[in-house]
Amino acid sequence: MKRLIFFASMLTMSISLIVLAVYYPLKEMQELEIKAIELEIEAKALNRSIVENKKNVIRLQEYISKNGKSDKSNSRLSEIKKLNSENYISQLQTERKHSEIQVRKRYVKYYNIIFWIFFPIGVLLTIFGFTKWNSTKKYDDNILKLQNEKLEIEVDRLQSMKKTTQGNNRYNDGLIAGILATAALYSLLLLYVISQLR
Repeated sequence: MKRLIFFASMLTMSISLIVLAVYYPLKEMQELEIKAIELEIEAKALNRSIVENKKNVIRLQEYISKNGKSDKSNSRLSEIKKLNSENYISQLQTERKHSEIQVRKRYVKYYNIIFWIFFPIGVLLTIFGFTKWNSTKKYDDNILKLQNEKLEIEVDRLQSMKKTTQGNNRYNDGLIAGILATAALYSLLLLYVISQLR
């Protein structure tokens, strides 16, 4: 029974090993794909904003070259500087996310290595554990079958002994009754002989 429990727990652990070896790499790859998509969207938006800023700078340069410097051109220049600083901050954030994605890609490589190490081990342990559990289960089933047969034989033996004892008891009862009747006759005969002798 202990072997059966051991192999059943081994089977459970190996299945858990398989599940975990598959789950974590897949989860990490999905998160990486989502972050890469977000980064691409942010990069496209940043590129569009940079192109717009370049167009605005060119228009502002044309405006300044035609009209000269004015309050309107200074306010547009400050707006463009503000947009450029926001673009610079966005670019830094995008670069940080890009480096994070590169680090995560390395982790995914490690997860894949871990997957290809632990998944086959888990499968082999599952197969081994199942075969051992199955053979142990058959062994335990055979033991239970033999114990049941032994109990049935004992029950049959006890029932036959009971029948024999009941038959012997009837014989013994008849024998005792005969002995008692004979003893009663002898005692009557003895009383008669004694009464005749007096």
